[in-house]
Amino acid sequence: MEGKRFEDIVRMLIYVQLFLTSVCVGSSPCMPETDRLGRYTVIGGGGNTSSAGVPSGSRVQVSVRCDSGAVAQQSVTSQCSNGTWIPPWPRCEKPCSVPRNIGQVRQFLNDKRMTSYYNRPALPNGTQIVARCRDPGKHRLIGDQRRTCQGGQWTGEEPICQPVQTQVLFYGASHEVASNGTVVVHVHRGNPLNLNVLCRLTSLSLRPPRLTTPLVNDGELPQWHRLNTHKIELSPMSTDISGMYTCSGSSSSHSVHVLFKE
Repeated sequence: MEGKRFEDIVRMLIYVQLFLTSVCVGSSPCMPETDRLGRYTVIGGGGNTSSAGVPSGSRVQVSVRCDSGAVAQQSVTSQCSNGTWIPPWPRCEKPCSVPRNIGQVRQFLNDKRMTSYYNRPALPNGTQIVARCRDPGKHRLIGDQRRTCQGGQWTGEEPICQPVQTQVLFYGASHEVASNGTVVVHVHRGNPLNLNVLCRLTSLSLRPPRLTTPLVNDGELPQWHRLNTHKIELSPMSTDISGMYTCSGSSSSHSVHVLFKE
């Protein structure tokens, strides 16, 4: 009899604990937030946004007025969920000025040239840009390829494009650089069927020039040599000749990745 009574007491205590747990979970209030670059205006929350906090499950309309030079999303409806605001309150953040192309540098945002962004006064905090050289066969990028807008400043070192002594040149078809640094050649899109790829040395002291391609039989392709130039003719052009093209001299070399696309 005593044993059964003890079991009943234990069972009741377990039920009480489970009940209290179910009541407490999700009941933590949310406290009002602050922003060092602005001031919040909050509507709703039962008037508890400055003292005891807002009860879990409540919704408030939040807007922020930013200090000069900072910007933010104007207004959001945020709900308190067990001590956390969802979505978060808007933050005042300093944007960055739009970086301009410098010399041979080309910059990309979301894999697209930044040309359409140059008429904007600034780019928002957190924006990431990628820099490449306009002609990767003739230049090497010095500085940071990827930079991020943080607190009104771009991270990293501003990139420049430095000429190389062993150049990989393309003649006979239009080409462009992609955001990943690849040279893209469009096959049969108004282009001739052949493409001349050259390895050119800027100094005769680096000779002899040597151009290597991803093709195993490039020695059988039409080609000619000069004191500082080695040319190979790719004919016909096709997508299966994509890969790494390298110009080598006696003491240096330079490589570019080429993608032939339909």
